[in-house]
Amino acid sequence: MRKVLIIGGTGLLSGAVASEAIRQGMDVTCINRGKHVSVEGAHTIVSDKDDYERLEEKLKGLYFDAVVDFLVRHKEELQKSFEHYSNYTKQYVFISTTMVYNSSLDMLFDEDAPKVQSQWPYSVEKWECEELLMKIAALSNCNYTIVRPGITYDDTRIPYDIMPTYGKHGTLVARIKAGKPIIALNGGKYRCNMMRAEDFARGVVGLLGVKEAYNEAYNVCGDECPSFKQVLDVVASIIGVEYKIVDVTAKVYAEMVPSRQDDILGRSFNYVCSNKKIKTICPTFSPQIPLEEGLKRVVEAYVNSNYQQGMDYEWDAQCDKVAKSKDVKTVHFIDYIGNASLNDKMTYYRVGGNKFFLVLFKCIRKAQKIISLLHKR
Repeated sequence: MRKVLIIGGTGLLSGAVASEAIRQGMDVTCINRGKHVSVEGAHTIVSDKDDYERLEEKLKGLYFDAVVDFLVRHKEELQKSFEHYSNYTKQYVFISTTMVYNSSLDMLFDEDAPKVQSQWPYSVEKWECEELLMKIAALSNCNYTIVRPGITYDDTRIPYDIMPTYGKHGTLVARIKAGKPIIALNGGKYRCNMMRAEDFARGVVGLLGVKEAYNEAYNVCGDECPSFKQVLDVVASIIGVEYKIVDVTAKVYAEMVPSRQDDILGRSFNYVCSNKKIKTICPTFSPQIPLEEGLKRVVEAYVNSNYQQGMDYEWDAQCDKVAKSKDVKTVHFIDYIGNASLNDKMTYYRVGGNKFFLVLFKCIRKAQKIISLLHKR
């Protein structure tokens, strides 16, 4: 029985990989802070990922066929993680991204394609981690495997480009239902590989404890490469309504929403990648869930749970702000599911730049505090 250690285990990708590894009969241990329910059947070590002194104590005497770290983004983190976990395994698996490629070339990206997309910090940081990992692994007794996912989604994520925070992706569904326009970079024409997390997990698990995967990188991404407009088409079809878009350039969008500038500029390219290499080592890797079915599951998961973690009114306001700049007159605050708080409204009007309502709501908040103090007396 292969033994696998997963740093994480409760997130979109790590949870799916942990579940699939257990399904395939592997002995799985997860390290996380214990704030979320761990995957059924996994052993859990409750610890901060950076508390290496505690982890050394908890891992004493243990050894694994593979260690998979889902939580590293910066090279400083990578250095510490590899130095620690290389003592417990022969295979250290780093989760990178297909977005390390130089997307300005607009080509089919295999694993040896040119790097890096220099204007996007996320792309640069992940590639820096890859370069460092290859260097330090060569000086150790531990091997590396690099996994590069494309856009991967589950019941908490809709695979669109500029989205709300996780757990609040249902805001996109609510906007479409309410007849509000959706902001689309370049008309939503950009394309990239997309697949469900369950399919991604089958690819990753197929690499664990496999010597042929040592010191190699793999695009673990879907066969389907839809445009973001196609994603909107499918979501709207599932809901059963028509929708409209506001077409903007990345430059205009980034100027209007500077807090999302890196994501906006970084995602304004095609990311179409080859998954031929992963299929040669893992012949069973073939994404089973098509986009229509995958998105149907997401939309139903949100609608049936009263939109999980609620609405992201900051993102909603950003969308309306861009729409108004394009002379769309019909956008305004909507309490989509009937539970918007005063803070939600203040967030919406603050981001949208409506000073009158923002001042009004601040006055209301002050009045509420005064009334509360009087009641306590």
